[in-house]
Amino acid sequence: LHEVANDERRRADDLAAEVDTLRRRLDDARTAESAAHGHASALRQQQEEHDAELHEARESVANMERVLAAFQAQKQRDLDEKTRYLTFELDDVKAQLHRQNDAVAKAKADAEAQVRAARRDLAAKNNTISSLQGKLGDLRQALEQTMLKMNDANMIDKRIVSHLLVNYVSSVRERRGDDGDIIRVMAGLLNWDAEAMQRVGLIDPDASDDVPRGPGG
Repeated sequence: LHEVANDERRRADDLAAEVDTLRRRLDDARTAESAAHGHASALRQQQEEHDAELHEARESVANMERVLAAFQAQKQRDLDEKTRYLTFELDDVKAQLHRQNDAVAKAKADAEAQVRAARRDLAAKNNTISSLQGKLGDLRQALEQTMLKMNDANMIDKRIVSHLLVNYVSSVRERRGDDGDIIRVMAGLLNWDAEAMQRVGLIDPDASDDVPRGPGG
């Protein structure tokens, strides 16, 4: 009995030790569970904070996208308005340039037409002058020959002819100052004196000694 009792005590002690071991393990497990719960809570809190930060970041990005979209839309409107204004200005400048080119072309054409007309007029006047100069030379030569023949044949009275011619020439020269060459020829052929030469304007009053002489003088 004594041995049985000892065995029972040993068995009871072993059971008690085993129970203590199990209690310690249970305490360790509870401690580990508590730590795990704390860690999980910390992780959940971190996750919540991360989610809040992520939500805030997403809201910030959305706000920035809205601001950027509004800015781009305003810039596009400004660009479209500026483009329309510049297009209008360009069309106006093109129209002005076209009108200016037309005006320059017209002015050039008018100037060229005027130059051609002036050249034709100048050529006609030169031809007229050349023709008149030729006729004047022919008339002068014919007049000289005629006066020489009349002078040599004593067919005219120089005093009567001179008197009539001086009166006529002086009256004509009061109206227009030409016919100088023909008058000089006549003065030389008819031997006009200084008074007659002054009356028809061939000499100045102070130059009475410079009297031209013709073939008959």
